[in-house]
Amino acid sequence: MEEVTIVGAGPAGLACAKGLADRGIKPLVLHKDWFGQKACGDLVEEEWFGHPVFPYLTPRAVERNFDRFTINFYGRNFARKGRWVSIDRGEFERALCEEAKRRGAKFRLERVARIRRKGKTFLINDRIETKFLVGADGADSVVRSFLGQEIEKAFAIRGYVKGDRESPTLYVDRGIIEGGYAWIFPKRKLLNVGVVGRRVEEVKRGWRKFTRGMEVRDAKGSFVPCSLPCKTEFENAILVGDAAGQINPLSFAGINLSLLCGSLAAEAIASSRSYEGLWRKEVYRRLRIFHLKGKIFWGSLMKQKWAGHLLRWFF
Repeated sequence: MEEVTIVGAGPAGLACAKGLADRGIKPLVLHKDWFGQKACGDLVEEEWFGHPVFPYLTPRAVERNFDRFTINFYGRNFARKGRWVSIDRGEFERALCEEAKRRGAKFRLERVARIRRKGKTFLINDRIETKFLVGADGADSVVRSFLGQEIEKAFAIRGYVKGDRESPTLYVDRGIIEGGYAWIFPKRKLLNVGVVGRRVEEVKRGWRKFTRGMEVRDAKGSFVPCSLPCKTEFENAILVGDAAGQINPLSFAGINLSLLCGSLAAEAIASSRSYEGLWRKEVYRRLRIFHLKGKIFWGSLMKQKWAGHLLRWFF
């Protein structure tokens, strides 16, 4: 029987696995895909409200560093200063996996199709019995469905093209997509291009408009959370990262927050503390503010071309 089984090996599941292994608990991690498969912008902030991302990054995972971020609002550029890192997401996740393995975590490539209660434990795929269950299996979480929780989801498509840019650029323009945005984020040798929004068909149309004339490769679509998190703590089970809806409800970005909440999950499990209490104390107030900003910006201000000078209050 397993002490802890983590379903999903994205940033949240990997951070949880490493944190548990650091504390002497050797979890089993089940993942259905190889690393770096999610449609993602591959861009993270160096620090998210005092929580640095560099402890989770190896030098090979870092592709570019930037001290400026550009928002193109209806053709007009607005610059925001800060520190951002373009990453090789596959390398980033593989390195976290290897670090957790060295500390004793176990990994298995296996899709979770069925979960059921067996007294005070869980039985996964009718074979794996575990005392504690962690759902870190993304926006389409099987564990979240089993626990009876729902979240709102947006949709993103990303791909790669040849080229270079000085800074990451986010495009806000109803001519591309309404209620969402497009992006071009420079990597080491390529550009990560993408579109995200709340409606799948609108995202697909925006993607065709935005990438017209580009030679895009490795295009991929994924659902991402876009609301406040659901309930995350249950008897002997928790939800973390995208599975819990733990993302920035304004930008739909989630890597930084997933790493933080995955680490807090490990702390809570190892110390028998309330996981929901830990993460809510750390970030819930900020997430509520971002949620309100998102409703205001995507709901009305995005439609007003004169609102460019207000961007600094939202992004």
